[in-house]
Amino acid sequence: MSRAWKWRRAVLWFWLIMLLAGCAGTPSPALETPVAPSATPAQDSEAAPPPSPRAVPSVYPTATQPPTLPAATPGPTRTPALPATSLDDVAVRVRLSASTIALDRRLEATLGGQVQAADKTSGLSAARANQSNLVREMQLALGNLRLEPVPADCAGCVLLEAELPSLERQVTGWLRDPVLLASLENYFALLLGPHFPPGTAVGLRRSASPYDVAQTVALTEDGRRYLWKATAGEIPAPTSAPDDLPALAAALAGAALLPNGYVAACANVPVETLVVALEGAPVYVPIICPALALPSTLVPAYQWLDRLFASQADEAAPPAPAPALPLAAVLVYQRQDGARATLRADGQLGLQSPAAAMTVTVSASQMLSWTAALSATGLLAPGAEPLLELTEASSPSTRASAPARATVGLRLPAGVVSLSWSGPTPAPLAAALAELDARLDALAPTSVWRRPRSELL
Repeated sequence: MSRAWKWRRAVLWFWLIMLLAGCAGTPSPALETPVAPSATPAQDSEAAPPPSPRAVPSVYPTATQPPTLPAATPGPTRTPALPATSLDDVAVRVRLSASTIALDRRLEATLGGQVQAADKTSGLSAARANQSNLVREMQLALGNLRLEPVPADCAGCVLLEAELPSLERQVTGWLRDPVLLASLENYFALLLGPHFPPGTAVGLRRSASPYDVAQTVALTEDGRRYLWKATAGEIPAPTSAPDDLPALAAALAGAALLPNGYVAACANVPVETLVVALEGAPVYVPIICPALALPSTLVPAYQWLDRLFASQADEAAPPAPAPALPLAAVLVYQRQDGARATLRADGQLGLQSPAAAMTVTVSASQMLSWTAALSATGLLAPGAEPLLELTEASSPSTRASAPARATVGLRLPAGVVSLSWSGPTPAPLAAALAELDARLDALAPTSVWRRPRSELL
């Protein structure tokens, strides 16, 4: 080994030893503890501050922290796919049934407002368009409806079966809600006509009014009588009434049933439907305001059926206002001074003036004489408009402002005829009304009330 190589090796060992000695004597900055300043007060205010510790790089490697990745952004929420809908899809299905009266009516409505109705008992069907509001109302009414099961032995219980496919809801049970009962009965009646039990020979259905709910009476060929209200959750069983139909058949003998019905433009009156099937196919006759529309030949049969409705009337319901020509009357005469004479079909003559009132009985010949004389004048026209005005003028709100007018109304076999006038009484009428005027004059004392001179001309 040469001298030069020995020299180089000695120098390398020297620097290696110095380097190791320096590393061992210098603490690592990662383990170095900072030294707090001394709490001893400084003796010299001008003394230089102690030198700050100097960080010496460490030769040891430090662990590298992994990079922080951004939080993953949530993707869009997937909405469950809804079944495709169409305006032709069914929104509501309804079935209303009651075995006592063989009621089985069904309805199907689409989201577009198309309604199909059917009566499985009679075979009738009907359709309506643009019924979207009705469909929404039925969805709201049936959506949260809860029904009890129908008792097994309840033949008169009304069964409701409803299905709302768009809401995935079904409900079945005993319907006893009077509002929903009345609404469904009324809508089915508008679409399909009133329901009468099979075998009905004579029946009458009266719709709802401000004074009572809808109700129906029916007499069947086998002598049974049905009577129920539209709000009844349990329809009463029929009663045996073998004498009813013969009595009604006799009352209807000779009565002309007009297909267009009997109608007067009264306010707040129900719509009624009379069905007669005594000979052949049933005849349906609409009636509105019977007191001012029915002829004398049809009044006895109507009164007979009306008495059955009166037997189940609600005593708490307000009474309907009396018409100017009562149903039992054949003649009414009111003068311009307010005195009135009302002649009933049973011969009772009611006389009323501002001072007094009384009732007398007249003979059938006298009744016939008055009605024939008034009809022979030819001045009374078909219709009840003057009698409607008389009814309105009799109300307290219009009595003071109504002009003084005289009115006469007559119920004949062909229908109701009437006339009103102001000023002097036409000569033909004056002669026909002379005896009634005399009776009214005798009723009121002269000192209290006097007939206008114009009526004596």
